[in-house]
Amino acid sequence: MKKHIGLVVKDEDNARQQADRFERWLVNKGLTVIRRQIGTPGGKRSEGSRKQAPKSLSCVFVLGGDGTFLSAVRWIGDQQIPIIGVKFGEVGFLAETTEDRLCEVAEAILEDQFTIRPQMRLQVQALREGVEIARESAFNDVVINKGALARLARIRTHIDDQFLTDYRADGLIVATNRPLMVPDSATIKIQLAEDTSDIMLTCDGQVGLKIDDRDTIIISKSPSPVQMITLPDQNYFDVLKAKLKWSGGRV
Repeated sequence: MKKHIGLVVKDEDNARQQADRFERWLVNKGLTVIRRQIGTPGGKRSEGSRKQAPKSLSCVFVLGGDGTFLSAVRWIGDQQIPIIGVKFGEVGFLAETTEDRLCEVAEAILEDQFTIRPQMRLQVQALREGVEIARESAFNDVVINKGALARLARIRTHIDDQFLTDYRADGLIVATNRPLMVPDSATIKIQLAEDTSDIMLTCDGQVGLKIDDRDTIIISKSPSPVQMITLPDQNYFDVLKAKLKWSGGRV
């Protein structure tokens, strides 16, 4: 049976050209390629990018930056499809490899020479007067923030139903692995004070919901982690040094 490979590409000249070459390379190996173009010069997404990835995909290659990777994660959804990012541009913290190694890395993946590192996602529920009005997931962060002209928001926060604090702030970010650490088994509950208005909830900067003081936001660990492909010759600290341009020559 033919393998199906997903290819998610940033709509930018270099990424498109590399994707064209890579797609031909895959087809020449007898593989079927399902391609999605993310974004356009006018800032719109292609119609195809909003459809969910087919279950038949063996893995997904992402050619672009972190924003493209987050779009690909949303395209995959809760399906346990392995994914790997290919860095284009200056910083790509979600990328495992670079464009100059793309075919070499793909050859290893096609021969099953890789491992999977499940990466936690957040599950987000929005309840309005106790009734669920939205359910989303986020790989990077969930942001609750006020409009440009709104006053400071008053945001009541609980951890595992234990009251934490009332924040008076422009907003609140709940992220995977950030400074105020709670265990990934914890459930975070967020409510707005009655005098708070013009507030948006966003997940990974990609989907948004206007919320108000009737709403309760519940954030917990998603049961569907992202299946990140890791390569045997990649060391986390080597990747980190390359991304941050650490030379190691100065103390």
